[in-house]
Amino acid sequence: MIDAADGPLRPVPVAFEKPKRRNVFALGGAQLITWSITLLWTLIVPRHLGAAGWGLLVTGSSIGGLLIVLMGSGTGNYLVRQFVRDPLQAPSLLGTSMVTRVTLLIPGAAVLALYLKIAAFSGQASLIIVIGAAVAVFALLREPFDSVFQAVERMEYLAAGDVADKVLQSTLAIGLVLLGFGVTNVAVSALCVAAFVFVLKGAWARKFYRPELRTSLPKARRLARESLPYWTMSLFLTFYVWIDAAMLSVMAPARVVGWYGVPTRLFGTFQFAGNMLATLWLPRLIRAHEQRGDGFKQLAGIPLGQALLLSLPLAAGGAVVAGPLIRTLFGPDFAGAVPAMAILALCLIPLYLNIMAYTVLVAQGRQIVWTKIILGASILNPLLNLAAIHFFQTRYGNGATGAALSLLATEVLISAVSLRVATRGILGRQNVSQVLRCLLATAIMAVCVYMARSLGLVPQGITGVVVFGVVAVILRVPSEEDMATARAIVRRRLRRSGPEVPPPVPGEGPLQEADPVHGQVGEPERGEPGGQPGRGPAQT
Repeated sequence: MIDAADGPLRPVPVAFEKPKRRNVFALGGAQLITWSITLLWTLIVPRHLGAAGWGLLVTGSSIGGLLIVLMGSGTGNYLVRQFVRDPLQAPSLLGTSMVTRVTLLIPGAAVLALYLKIAAFSGQASLIIVIGAAVAVFALLREPFDSVFQAVERMEYLAAGDVADKVLQSTLAIGLVLLGFGVTNVAVSALCVAAFVFVLKGAWARKFYRPELRTSLPKARRLARESLPYWTMSLFLTFYVWIDAAMLSVMAPARVVGWYGVPTRLFGTFQFAGNMLATLWLPRLIRAHEQRGDGFKQLAGIPLGQALLLSLPLAAGGAVVAGPLIRTLFGPDFAGAVPAMAILALCLIPLYLNIMAYTVLVAQGRQIVWTKIILGASILNPLLNLAAIHFFQTRYGNGATGAALSLLATEVLISAVSLRVATRGILGRQNVSQVLRCLLATAIMAVCVYMARSLGLVPQGITGVVVFGVVAVILRVPSEEDMATARAIVRRRLRRSGPEVPPPVPGEGPLQEADPVHGQVGEPERGEPGGQPGRGPAQT
């Protein structure tokens, strides 16, 4: 909980209230671990289950994802915003959120039973869907705990929970398929891990706020009313994200659903950098906006530029190596996944921009704008899927390609609208110049990766990383701050004696003095060599 002993908050220059080094290291290290283990899971489990078995898992996950959003998932950002703005009300709000979600399990179960009856799945498929829904329920219940960790900026708890979740799920699933067990056993193992992680995060969250589980109907109504824009946005977003797999399960065989499931799994894996940026920046952007002034616009442009810098090379590289990636890692049974893989790789660019645009809107309290955008996408996307899946399934026997194209078209349209409304007055000429330089570096990298196709998948990947890194530095794609941050992180890894403080952005004057608590990545924090006593939100 917030400790008043540290005194009142000291004003911090908004432009330099950046994510703490500790949080960057925690989330970055955790993402590296979870990304690696999830990638290993993706390389082993689908191959052993086959396209049909993998398709059943994808169907269960998609139905579970659609179900939990009906029960209140997606209001996590609302909780973060309220916890940051009024910490004293956090225990009551946290308890009300938990009680409300548990109550909504009853109508959720009724909706699931109705769907299973209408869809008339086989016995095994129905069981997998029920287990997938149960896994999703635990994700729903632990979302408020994640909001606590994000609000108090203790990302190490978020990181540890995600590592435990991904490592345990992946290890158990890999072990089961290697021992010859099937898709049902894999699903049950995921359910056990989800329950364990829920208990673990609940215990950690109590260190900061103890939920007051005695709530009232007026409190629940207020929570529902104020979080409605967030929930509505999540409803439509989840609907259009998962509706493609749900429609595929009805319009195409399980084998085709499996073809779509492999690239979407990889696609989700490569979302980690965008999600990490949003997690790190949201509390800071909220505080910057609450302080009023022009500092918010200056600050908001930084993560938007970082999102482009990360997504462009990932998208181009993924599209170029889609064929050898699928054939090498998953075998001939998944050859039909290659077109979808190339298309979904390109989706990373608008997706990263959309993640950051939404983060900016939430920080401004304008999430209702995003809700309207996603509402339009939720109407458009199923129509695109209906036409595209039918066309590609009947003409080429591969409805997965149509689903991927529908998702790409939807993401591009969302980014075109969201960037217009979210970045007005934020992005300037300097940002445009950075984007053009990044595009040039990406194009050079893509050509080099394609030319290295005869060398194999791994040399292609190494070529892409090296070429983009060198060309990006030559073209000065990363900003001065990004380069300073990168150097600080490298120094931190190479020598533990304490890195130097990254240089400030020229032209900001004496207000650039770093704050030891809220400071930039790479600077000493309280209790570390070189740190100075300072005031700020107390860490428990």
